[in-house]
Amino acid sequence: MKRQGYKTICIALCLAALMLFAAGCKSEEQIQQQQMLAAPQEDPAVYVDLRSTITVNGTGKVILTPDTATVYFTVNNQGEEAEAVQQENAQATQAVMDAILALGILQEDIETSSVDLYEDYDYSKEPATLVGYNASCQLTVIVRDTDLTGELITAAVAAGASEVRGPEYSISDSSDAYLQALEAAIADAGEKAAALAAGAEVELVSLPISMEEISTNRNISAAVLREEAAMDTASSADAAVDAPISISDMEVTAQVTAVYEIR
Repeated sequence: MKRQGYKTICIALCLAALMLFAAGCKSEEQIQQQQMLAAPQEDPAVYVDLRSTITVNGTGKVILTPDTATVYFTVNNQGEEAEAVQQENAQATQAVMDAILALGILQEDIETSSVDLYEDYDYSKEPATLVGYNASCQLTVIVRDTDLTGELITAAVAAGASEVRGPEYSISDSSDAYLQALEAAIADAGEKAAALAAGAEVELVSLPISMEEISTNRNISAAVLREEAAMDTASSADAAVDAPISISDMEVTAQVTAVYEIR
């Protein structure tokens, strides 16, 4: 009986030792899982920048002289027969185009914007009475030598253009100017950041944390807005000089937003 009791005690001690050993031999993965459960959970999508910052806007401008002008001409004709009026208008329009081409304007820079033929009624009668037809053709002309603009208007009106609108000035390629304006905008943002930091008596980190372009290469505006008066055939016939044309410089503008760290 003593031998059997001793054997039972030994078996119980061995089982207890095995259980303790199994409890202490956890896998690496189990240990990591327990650590993750014990640690406070954070949202990985949330990023908090604890640095102190200031945000400024910078603006840069480059002044250019327009190198392109666009002028719109309209040729009008009236008559009793639709076909005859249309033919007269076509001939008059061709005469205006010939006068424009004679100044050295390229054919590809002359566009027929619209051709219209419509009935003309006398609405003073009841019912309204058809009295004839009106035909019109509009030409859009791009002038790449802006010095020719006044001479162009005078020649076109003398050839038969009854209405003139323009000129509208533009810059054919403002890419380089816009890059220069961007550089000026960045410098302007840095100067503003330095002034703010000095006023607040804090240290400014010279390189920005982030910078965003908030303008486009289309930010071009005339420094002085002008409207050219339309000329009619009668007034131009008495004029012996070209139409007076004045060109204003244009601004190419760029804007940025910059964030700087302060300490």
